[in-house]
Amino acid sequence: MGPLIAEGYGQLTDRHLVVYLGRARGSVLETIGHMRKALNERFISTSEHSELAGMYDHIGRMLTRWINYLQRCDWKTRG
Repeated sequence: MGPLIAEGYGQLTDRHLVVYLGRARGSVLETIGHMRKALNERFISTSEHSELAGMYDHIGRMLTRWINYLQRCDWKTRG
């Protein structure tokens, strides 16, 4: 997730940045799914799952707000 955000921020336009932020958000959702499976297989406890899933959910929401902001602005460059 982090490398995707960093790589996206290095792009020349906000539209390109949004693509990378979307991929990072997808990674967040994938990680939440893996944590759910780890919980079901008892590799992590319920409290660990709750704490980590909460943090990842928060990150996903922040990414969504950032993506929505950039799409509303529709800036072609960061100038």
